Amino acid sequence: MNAIVSCGNTSFNNLSVQGPGIQEIPNLSCGSQENNSLWIKVTIKTDGTLGFLLTPQNSALIVDFDFFVFGPDATCQSLGSPIRCSTTNPIAAGTSDNLTGMNETEPDWNEGPAELGNNYVQWLDVLEGETYYIVVDRAAGNGDFSLEWTGTATFSEPPIVNGSTSGALNIALCDSDPIDDGSTEFDLTQSGNIAIGIQNNIIASYYLTENEATIDLNAIPNPTTFRNTVNPQTIFIRLENALSGCFTLSSFTLSVTPFNFPDLADLEECDTDNDGFVAFNLSEIRNQFNTDPNNIISFHHTNNDNINLPDIYTNQTAFVNEVLWAKIYNSVEGCTVYKPFTIIINRIPDAVPSQITQCDFEIFPDGMTTFNLTQANSDLTNGDSSMTTQFYLNTTDALNNQNEQNTLFNNTANPQILTVKITNPLNGCFSLTTLTLNVSLNPTTTVTLQSCDDNVEDGIATFNLADAGFETNGNAVSYYYNTNDALMEQNPITTNQFSGQNIYVRVENGNDCVGIHIIQLEVSAIPQATIDAQGILCTNLPNHPVTLHTAVNNPGNYNFYWAPNGETSQNITVTQAGDYTVTVTDTSTSCFTTLDIHLDASEAPVLEAVEVIDLVQINSISIVVSGNGDYWYSLDNGNYQQSNFFDAVLPGQHIVSIKDMNGCGIIYQTVFVLGIPNYFTPNGDGYHDYWQVRGLDINTNSRSKIYIFNRFGKLLKQISLVGEGWDGTYNGRQMPADDYWYSIQFDDGRNVKGHFALKR
Repeated sequence: MNAIVSCGNTSFNNLSVQGPGIQEIPNLSCGSQENNSLWIKVTIKTDGTLGFLLTPQNSALIVDFDFFVFGPDATCQSLGSPIRCSTTNPIAAGTSDNLTGMNETEPDWNEGPAELGNNYVQWLDVLEGETYYIVVDRAAGNGDFSLEWTGTATFSEPPIVNGSTSGALNIALCDSDPIDDGSTEFDLTQSGNIAIGIQNNIIASYYLTENEATIDLNAIPNPTTFRNTVNPQTIFIRLENALSGCFTLSSFTLSVTPFNFPDLADLEECDTDNDGFVAFNLSEIRNQFNTDPNNIISFHHTNNDNINLPDIYTNQTAFVNEVLWAKIYNSVEGCTVYKPFTIIINRIPDAVPSQITQCDFEIFPDGMTTFNLTQANSDLTNGDSSMTTQFYLNTTDALNNQNEQNTLFNNTANPQILTVKITNPLNGCFSLTTLTLNVSLNPTTTVTLQSCDDNVEDGIATFNLADAGFETNGNAVSYYYNTNDALMEQNPITTNQFSGQNIYVRVENGNDCVGIHIIQLEVSAIPQATIDAQGILCTNLPNHPVTLHTAVNNPGNYNFYWAPNGETSQNITVTQAGDYTVTVTDTSTSCFTTLDIHLDASEAPVLEAVEVIDLVQINSISIVVSGNGDYWYSLDNGNYQQSNFFDAVLPGQHIVSIKDMNGCGIIYQTVFVLGIPNYFTPNGDGYHDYWQVRGLDINTNSRSKIYIFNRFGKLLKQISLVGEGWDGTYNGRQMPADDYWYSIQFDDGRNVKGHFALKR
């Protein structure tokens, strides 16, 4: 356990207790344990009485503080039993407040738990040298507490805090770091040294809150480099006697006075002689500050030396940048700030003397032409594309930045030498070199290329420009739409699709132009032809072949080739279905077009089955055929339909026809649909005098039988399906009007039963 040492009868304010604690209290006689506990150690200096008053910060009665007292010769290793304890609950005991403690009026030495007691027990009679431990425990509720000592006994004296009343402990600094935020580093020990003074065996520690200082919790770990978090900020100092453990608390204030400047811009200079050393004028740094006459500025190698550098300063190591420090001291505020800056040595760009050779686009060249000077940039800058180039007629113009020439330059002599200024745009450093302009005097030639239109009559064709023959002898060749682009080497052609036009060819050798020539492109039309099949190919009619016809104007101007047959006539006759291709070639240009046709075959239908559903309320017929054709169906010479299904078919004999719509044939089939009358009227008027099944096929139903019964199941008549039927009599006697039943046994094994009505 960590006990707070109480010295000099000093009272405590806002002591914090929290956490369940380690159960270190032995032999409790008041029926409790540690909950949120705080230990206080008291060593008696003079005899007398020892009491205290504990006042919770939260006065609600639900907040319940208990305490236990051990002594008079208690140690952390041997506490013994408590000699005083109080665990009374204010609400249970009915007290008017939640204060507790030890006083002279109470007779009992312990009280509690719960309703037992009145929050107080009798104080102690103590002697010099005795040590007591007081454990304060918050059994319920929340909040901190204050403790005031009572009685006549005194404790060992705490250290004295010197300078706390005069403000000598306070520290004020300038905000002189790079960030203007009211925060800087403090050495708290300078306040500690003042507070200790000439006292011996005194240890100073520093805290952010008074409670942490009281209980010695979370001491500031690095007091010599403490950075404030608010401005001003209060720091609590704890002076503790290393021998007695007595301590005292005080506080002091940290404050920060703003004294800051923005970051300095670096100094950059060009190393014009390229030796790695440059003289810098450091006085340019002063121009970056305000003109406050109280600011004294000097320059140094580090941020803590006292050796001033001269205003004209040369770097110490070739080509090595250095960090220097400007020291700003304000003679009024007494504040000092160091600001770093870098002196930067910039190399001048590489500059390579170069030459370019341009072509003179003429049949009889005179050596005067147009140059695109930027074509030399890579050579001039040694391949550094980040450099800029400017062109002048002479060195004087280049140094004075006058009479700069356009990069599209017309030479006036062959050869001609220009001065080139190469500049690094990042720092402005430049170098000078030369560019020699040469003109090639090779005459211009013309070559013609022909190609066929690409399958669409749009005048566009695919060309291989290399067929012109200029890409030989290691030459580099590029193609352009006009002479200006060819001369300036801009907008090169990247396609192989062209109309009839001129293309301009630039021929180079080693980046030197050795000629600009012309390619004349001619686009020839492809044959405009179509292909069709004359007739239908019926596989069931082998003597009726189909003609494949190629339609084209002036067929005598073309050659024909058929695949897969290999025939070479305009039209061919075929007897097999499949894919056919004809290639039509113009005999004058060799341009061709290829036409494809797929020839489908058809045939007459083959009847596979006739499915009849009859003897139901709605009769139907389904026709099943096979074959490779487009088949349509008709019932009793009615309109043809694509469906092979007919419904609502009346009983009787019907004719079904199936036709191939491609004209390869038609077949017919007779179909019988059976029907049974719901009634008959055997009265001799010639209508419905007999009851008989309708739609019979005599050839397939000659042995079928019909049995007729009355409602009582008596067999009245057996008739054949092929006769005229039942006349409504039984043994020559007319049967009365009534419902009668039938049972039909067909030749195909079907058995159908039902009833019908006889009407008189």
